[in-house]
Amino acid sequence: MKRILIAIICLVGCKSNQQESKEVFENIMNKHVQGIAEKQKAKLKLYSLDVVKVDTIDENKLDTWYMTNATVPLVSYYSDLVVSTSNRYKQDLEVSYLKQMKEYNDSMNKYVRIDELLQNRVEKRQEPEVVYQVRAFVKATYFMPNDTTYKRDTSTYFFDKNKSFIDIGKFADLSK
Repeated sequence: MKRILIAIICLVGCKSNQQESKEVFENIMNKHVQGIAEKQKAKLKLYSLDVVKVDTIDENKLDTWYMTNATVPLVSYYSDLVVSTSNRYKQDLEVSYLKQMKEYNDSMNKYVRIDELLQNRVEKRQEPEVVYQVRAFVKATYFMPNDTTYKRDTSTYFFDKNKSFIDIGKFADLSK
């Protein structure tokens, strides 16, 4: 009987910690979304912002996530463009296709290089920092001067150990 009571207390305690963590991230994300709207001089109507899941990962997993969700798809995308442009050049023999093909090839090589550098960073990192991976459902409308954007999506966001928002593009900046 004591074991069952202890198990129930532990489960209730864990649930409240998870709920508290979700609420903290919802507040942080709410401020972040408001800040983005202000920077873009947009009016924001936030219908809902609900944290679905919070995972504790490390910087290496964040780099791996970035490679999987950004660099690899972009390499594939530009590779397909190089091939299709090459095929068009073979058919039409237009010089403009060569220039376009070179631009696509340069972009592809840029993302291949970023991927290699991220892999090296993961391999060399001795003690990766803690990172929070937060999945959240956002339902909002941004009213901008020349456009209105409606967002209804579950997205992934990252926060450092101090629960500050990580701009994934800056995190993956390899110039540091």
